[in-house]
Amino acid sequence: MSAREQWARAERQAAHRALEELLAMQLRAAGLHHGCWREYRFDDERRWRLDFAYPDRLLAIEVHGGTFIQGGHSRGARQRQDFDKQNALAFAGWRLLVFDTTMVRDGTAVRTIERWFNERKDFSWEFLPYKSKAGTQSA
Repeated sequence: MSAREQWARAERQAAHRALEELLAMQLRAAGLHHGCWREYRFDDERRWRLDFAYPDRLLAIEVHGGTFIQGGHSRGARQRQDFDKQNALAFAGWRLLVFDTTMVRDGTAVRTIERWFNERKDFSWEFLPYKSKAGTQSA
């Protein structure tokens, strides 16, 4: 990989981290950070991580940046990897919400997550602390 390619990759990673941090701040502001894990590893064999996860609710949240500029999640090989990951989540009983840059920035993502919780009949805003060695707790 050339120095130019490495620089471009580093810039994309920094932008993605900033986007995830924005969603984390929105989740905190909405009171949705309890029980939320970032970079949650749900499959040790494949080393798959989820951008955000509520493991006690089996809710996975993925943020895909660069969707309108042919970013990584918009290209064939990466899409195939995403499909494999999404299918593995489904087989494991997880529910998945996926958002792009615009949805995070305009608040659609946090409103959708809040709606998901509000529509669960068995949901309680009282989260029990979740113990895991994967990821970091609280958005």
